[in-house]
Amino acid sequence: MISDIHLGSNVSALLAQPNTAFMMKHGLKHRAGALLNKDLVNVDRFALQYSLDHGPILDSERRKAALFLPHIAKVIGLSRPLKQQLLASGIFEDLLQNASQGIAVLSPRGTVVYANAEFERVVFEHPVFRKAANGALQLADNAAQNGLAKRYRDLVSDDGGHGRFGARARKEALVIELAKPGTALFIEICPVEESARTGKLGAGCRLLTIIDTSRPVRHDTSRLKTFYQLSPTECEILELVALGHTNIEISDIRSRSLDTVKTQMKTLLRKTNSATRTDLVHMIHNLSSTIGYQAER
Repeated sequence: MISDIHLGSNVSALLAQPNTAFMMKHGLKHRAGALLNKDLVNVDRFALQYSLDHGPILDSERRKAALFLPHIAKVIGLSRPLKQQLLASGIFEDLLQNASQGIAVLSPRGTVVYANAEFERVVFEHPVFRKAANGALQLADNAAQNGLAKRYRDLVSDDGGHGRFGARARKEALVIELAKPGTALFIEICPVEESARTGKLGAGCRLLTIIDTSRPVRHDTSRLKTFYQLSPTECEILELVALGHTNIEISDIRSRSLDTVKTQMKTLLRKTNSATRTDLVHMIHNLSSTIGYQAER
């Protein structure tokens, strides 16, 4: 890992650079980077970014990075031939169709050129989308609140609407609350680069994914327990939340007072760094999808 302080004549000159000034506006300051493959220096790169109060990378952090970076490099190296094999064999299509997330590809005009089964189910069961006269997918009027309709249009039609935060990947999320408390649709949209492999995609296309947190989700409680250092009680509550139960329902199921359940939920939110119940369910979906994908591999 090479610290950014070695890339300038001094720290003051480094901090005066436009990209550093932009990062600092959004709560970041120092970085450290590494090349994972000497043959693909423009592709296989890894970076750590630190908050304003952290300072440059520490020697202890550099030693930790040295332990896991070789494994990341190996995984990337293995994934490329695996991806080619999946695309050639049709297994990739099966994975998409059986994914727990809704997945769709939009053309530059906003029309759907591909959609998996979960995306079709979400669109059918939750009337948050509608088709315009030209066939473009749009947010329905009942979902177009709090400026979401404009944000959706910007993300679909304007590349400039993506990647406004330096540390984030080029995708932004829209959150549409559902009728059941603590449930929502997380709609993420990102540009799809031109791909010689598929031939269908190109400049202006968008990848749209939907997570429906009102649906029960497969999850590995033991891994979540270890990852977040949860107590047995917190694991039980997490399982019930993953199954879509409300606080009142959890109170009845566990024969505990509603106040007790609310207190336990607050602790669970704090331990998992979730601001709201909706964030917690979103985390379970994301982490469980990652675990499930690794397990299937």
